[in-house]
Amino acid sequence: MFNKYLPYTKIYIFALLLLVIGLSTGKFLMSISSIILAAAWVLEGDYLAKWERIKKLSYAPLILAVGFLVHVIWLFNTTNYDYGFHDIVRKLPLLSFPIVIGSMPLLSKRIYELIIGVFIAGLLVSTLISFGAYLEFFTIKEDITDVRNISFFISHIRLSLLICLAIVLLNYYFFNKGKVIQIVSVSVSLWFCYFLYILSGTGLIVLSVVFSYSLIWIVIVNSSIKVKILSGLTGLGFIVFALLYVWNSYNEYSEIKDNVVFQSLDTHTPSGELYIHDTTSLVTENGYYLWLYVCPSEVEQTWNMKSDYQFNSLDKKGQPMSATIYRYITSKGDRKDKQGVSELTDVEVSEIEMGITSCIKLSSINKRLHQIFLNSKIRRVGLVQMDILLRRD
Repeated sequence: MFNKYLPYTKIYIFALLLLVIGLSTGKFLMSISSIILAAAWVLEGDYLAKWERIKKLSYAPLILAVGFLVHVIWLFNTTNYDYGFHDIVRKLPLLSFPIVIGSMPLLSKRIYELIIGVFIAGLLVSTLISFGAYLEFFTIKEDITDVRNISFFISHIRLSLLICLAIVLLNYYFFNKGKVIQIVSVSVSLWFCYFLYILSGTGLIVLSVVFSYSLIWIVIVNSSIKVKILSGLTGLGFIVFALLYVWNSYNEYSEIKDNVVFQSLDTHTPSGELYIHDTTSLVTENGYYLWLYVCPSEVEQTWNMKSDYQFNSLDKKGQPMSATIYRYITSKGDRKDKQGVSELTDVEVSEIEMGITSCIKLSSINKRLHQIFLNSKIRRVGLVQMDILLRRD
């Protein structure tokens, strides 16, 4: 595979392999690969041939340059110039990629397949390591109660977009390789979809858009009636599945677990303090009514003895601490009184301090859907005391 290439071209290929691994594993490999790419380009020479190849690149370098220019123009709309200039310097190597890669000799199809395969393999390793952190097989410095932090190599948004790209690329192997590779492609694609389900609702939305566009494109372009019908049925099935999923999530959110009789609610706590009951409120947390059995004085006093984050302060996400406490205790099915706060474990206290509003661990997509359902209910009911819930986690 490599014998026909000159030494500096082999170094160039090696740098590309490092680069695609670094896309999902962090800046270090990307920085090293950028240096090796530039060195290979300079040392190989033959600049006239390179110039001829660059001229054939059409608008590719210009498009990237315009994208980079957006960052420069946006400096006029910022006050944090230190970070702005740092960001621009950090992205400068991006300008060299189309020139370096576009001016080097074309590689064989097998080499490009190898590069794609290494990119997918690197992404697979990255997601498996992140999943290990999610399952707490090992500890990381980031707070994994916020599931987005399990992507500790790169940002969770960038990781989710890379996963979407990998799933698209895996289709190539599925349609162009043998059965073994097809099985591997399907298995890895399913794993990536599951990881997106855990990590990023945004990633799932992007993947859904790409999937829908692909089906529409197949229906329009393909001349086979069977393929058109199959693609149409697949699209219809996807829509039905998405609607059923949202409906099921809404039913889970709307399920009422509180077996309360509003006419016979306890009026006082075990310590003799008065409960506040808002029987007009429809807001629930994990199926329990949020504004029943609330004793602010007991909650405040007991909480302030358990935590350095005072009841009337903000949690680590900038949300009112009182709202976070009420919602978390409610999600457990407990009353918002001295006993409810006293029964919080050290782990639960830590989670509340970090701004986690429920003891139930939801996937990223379900968390986003529940947020939409809650905000919709708040707007519909319009109760004044719900305003503190508008700052969402």
